[in-house]
Amino acid sequence: MKSYVARQPIFNRNKEVYGYELLYRDLNSDTSKNFDGDDATSEVLANTFSNIGVRNITQGKKAFINFTSNLLEKEVHSLFDNNILVIEILEDVKITEKIIKTCLNLKNENYIIALDDFVFDSSYKPLLKIADIIKVDFLITSKDERENLVEIANDYNIRLLAEKVETKEEFQEAKKMGYSYFQGYFFKKPEILKGNDLPVYPTNYFQGLNELNKTNPDFDKIAEIIKQDMSLSYKLLSIINSAAFGFNQEIESIKQALVLLGIEEVKKWFDLVVIKELADDKPKELIRESLIRARMCELLGQEIYNDFKSSKLFMIGIFSMIDVLMGRELQNLLKELPIAKDVKETLLGKEGEFNDIYKVVLAYESGDWDKVNHFTNKLNISKNIVRSCFLIAIDWTKEVMET
Repeated sequence: MKSYVARQPIFNRNKEVYGYELLYRDLNSDTSKNFDGDDATSEVLANTFSNIGVRNITQGKKAFINFTSNLLEKEVHSLFDNNILVIEILEDVKITEKIIKTCLNLKNENYIIALDDFVFDSSYKPLLKIADIIKVDFLITSKDERENLVEIANDYNIRLLAEKVETKEEFQEAKKMGYSYFQGYFFKKPEILKGNDLPVYPTNYFQGLNELNKTNPDFDKIAEIIKQDMSLSYKLLSIINSAAFGFNQEIESIKQALVLLGIEEVKKWFDLVVIKELADDKPKELIRESLIRARMCELLGQEIYNDFKSSKLFMIGIFSMIDVLMGRELQNLLKELPIAKDVKETLLGKEGEFNDIYKVVLAYESGDWDKVNHFTNKLNISKNIVRSCFLIAIDWTKEVMET
């Protein structure tokens, strides 16, 4: 299934790109139907930071993303890098004590806060003491209203962003008034970027959700659910690689990733993983093959090494087709995942400790019996063991993919 994000550049006074507003788009279905704000923002966050890649979308610039009351209160922002994410508070967010407290926390955590489509109301006074940017819609405000907002911004030491600027005259007017940032059709219309999403199987999603909602969630059970689902595994590692967490170590198992992230952050992340449609038959088949490889690699690892190394082998198998499924270069994808160096090198075809196991799995899968003989001799294991691991992996994958 394709995933989409629309982006529109935001410029500074020198017409240099300061950041991009990232907008919800769904070209997989009827775009005329209504959509929920929480779902829209969740889709934008997931597509930006996992499916397409924030580096591909923003090239290191700021990412302005709308936040609803619900997502603000859930504090899902903590999953994302405060050097990139700018939190836009929508105009329909009701200013409550809880929202004000949440925004104070955001400020203390060094996130930039922008008030979207701002029209002054006394209820906004507490937020004006916190916000960094006010966005002013030039299509619906008069010149007098814009000048009044300049005075308010100056009183609170807030920068102004002129949005929906459609003419050179509006740009010059905003610049003369002292606006710092500019966005609109005069500069550029939103462009749509696309990537490939991976399907989450409903059984895995609901099992994970059920376990996370228990009083004392079991990380072993959650890790088992996630590791057998390529989409969940990839998205977990993409999130944990975010600079928001500052982890500077390689991940060698899904359980290790969960422990590093912590139960509260895992819950926030899991809430964002809401997949509405399953992939078509081709991705499903590729995922099936990847799962067979992963389980087969893991079983052979248990025969030859120990459980710790077998978890690395499982990761080799689960990500062995990620480049085909995501429609991106494998080398670039692996740069975004904090997995162990020897896992990456094996996937990239470099010689290493796990190469022979991975190659015997690929050889058995393709029916290349000369290579199977070669690698089983090198590994000093019988072909019957390889065959047994293959059959167990097929049965396990069939069970995993039943929905």
